Amino acid sequence: MKKMRFFLGISLMTIFFLSLSVASKGYATDITEFHEPFVVVSSYSVSNDIINPGEEFELKLVIENMDKSVGTSELLLNLSYSDGINIVYPSVSQIYIGRLKGGESRSVVYKLNCGDSYSSSLARFAVSIVSDNRSTSTSLVAPVKLDTSLFKVLSQDIPEEGIVSEVVSASMLFRSRSADNLSNVVMKVLIDDEEAASSTIGNIYAGASKKQTISFSVPQAGRHDISMMVEYVDVNGVTGAMELYSGQILINESTEKQNELIETNDTNTLSQEDQKRILMCLGASALLLIGIVVIVKKNN
Repeated sequence: MKKMRFFLGISLMTIFFLSLSVASKGYATDITEFHEPFVVVSSYSVSNDIINPGEEFELKLVIENMDKSVGTSELLLNLSYSDGINIVYPSVSQIYIGRLKGGESRSVVYKLNCGDSYSSSLARFAVSIVSDNRSTSTSLVAPVKLDTSLFKVLSQDIPEEGIVSEVVSASMLFRSRSADNLSNVVMKVLIDDEEAASSTIGNIYAGASKKQTISFSVPQAGRHDISMMVEYVDVNGVTGAMELYSGQILINESTEKQNELIETNDTNTLSQEDQKRILMCLGASALLLIGIVVIVKKNN
């Protein structure tokens, strides 16, 4: 009886330890089978380091599998962005990458556009990464260069050259960003910080666009600084001004003056040629005279 109890106890202990061994082996096997590689956005950048409203830009992402030994497959990226930001063809917001080996990284570039009325100093992006065995998401931000000026220049045609005292014209298309109407609007041209011409526009409604042409002349030749500005009165009766353009203009001599210079140069050139001919004739005459003297002496 005692021997039976002893063997029974030994058998139960053996079964218990075998069960623990099997359980521990099964647990370790489960960890290996369900290991999930961790894919992240390891870095990102924006072209020109800052986003300019009204212009296209590129967002570059570096996707990296942080697990050095286990790869992933069926990898899919999905990009979402703030209102006012739009994807630009041929880019698409959803990109299929497929397989990414252990420790491998991949660069992805999105072409986007920021609307010119974008009003936030940051652009926000969300990247979701979906694979066959794990999903992650990342939030990104990028700085935006906001233009708080009252007027937005849409196009311009500013002359780079002109003739002394001759009339030239400049035109500019611009839009008011004011939430209120503006009155007594005047466009001015300044040459070397002095007013050269002005043109009355009148009233501009909130958000309206206006194309204005203005003519002017410059009395002196040379290279001059030129700027175009707008003066206005707001709803509170306060007078303001804003520069729309700044550059340089080259003013050449008049056509008549240029012709005079050409004629003077031609005259000087002819006089020099005549002098050369005279010298050549004098030289030939001197040689002839010397020859005659020599012949006369020999005959005597």
